[in-house]
Amino acid sequence: MVLSDLHFGLEANSSFQNEDTIKKFKQEIEKEIENRNVELEEIILLGDVFDFWRATPDKAIAASKPFFKSISEFNTDIVFVVGNHDHHLVIMDHEAKFMNNLERTGETQKTIFSSQLELNNFLDNICPVKSVKIKYPYHIKKIDGKCFVFQHGHHLDFFQTLMPSMMTSLSSFLETIFSKLTGKKSVENVYYPRQEKFETIMSHTYENLYQSAFVGEYVKLENGFWTIPKTMGTLWGNVCKTLRYTPVSRQYESILKFVRKYYENNNVSCFVYGDTHKAGGYFGDGTLLAVNSGCWIDEPNKDAWRKA
Repeated sequence: MVLSDLHFGLEANSSFQNEDTIKKFKQEIEKEIENRNVELEEIILLGDVFDFWRATPDKAIAASKPFFKSISEFNTDIVFVVGNHDHHLVIMDHEAKFMNNLERTGETQKTIFSSQLELNNFLDNICPVKSVKIKYPYHIKKIDGKCFVFQHGHHLDFFQTLMPSMMTSLSSFLETIFSKLTGKKSVENVYYPRQEKFETIMSHTYENLYQSAFVGEYVKLENGFWTIPKTMGTLWGNVCKTLRYTPVSRQYESILKFVRKYYENNNVSCFVYGDTHKAGGYFGDGTLLAVNSGCWIDEPNKDAWRKA
């Protein structure tokens, strides 16, 4: 079972803030499991479970407690793949590991962004029955001999990744010039292969957005800005069509390129992601099934955005 984009902490918030909704959802899943005569092997939370961009951590995590309590009662493995809105968890993990190493050895160790992280679990106290594995940026699972990749999907977002991509390319170009002029390899290049450097650059933007959640006036201004459905719907349709609510078919070519670039050795059969809030699936050329897990938040302006 895959759930993404719950955005706990938002005012309009997740469907799962209502305990009656959670109870009905759980009953429906149990009925589906019984009808299909299968076991629920794993629950995958595919990013943006918390909205740390528009809500402080205490508010977001408090809002999630009934949900985590409920899904832990399934008594199955739970994997939480971090997204862009809860990316601060990655920063917290890096800082904690840096400080632990400093306290243990008395030595500093350069903190780098690995291509795969197993984060420290902070959810044990609010998910009492079953422990949660927290990963970033992906989770790979073999199902019936086929490789499934689960990733939030913000790395596919053209507008989010445009500037980091340009900066990464410029940095790599300057490193090449440096190497040719001096005959030495850049120290930074040893620590930061291209993918990790890209992630480092993106993290600065995410942290700025995280800090903005502590400024109530900023959040109110932003919320007011997005409640103008007709105007914003037109703007969205004319300027930013490739972002939110993008169907899987329109992203398929980008997904193919992304999978071939970063998972070329895994023989991926299915790529599952969230981020765009538009559930759907697309088989494209027949080599890769792409599936979007949709979202679980109440968005009153969604129809206006879609019409645009």
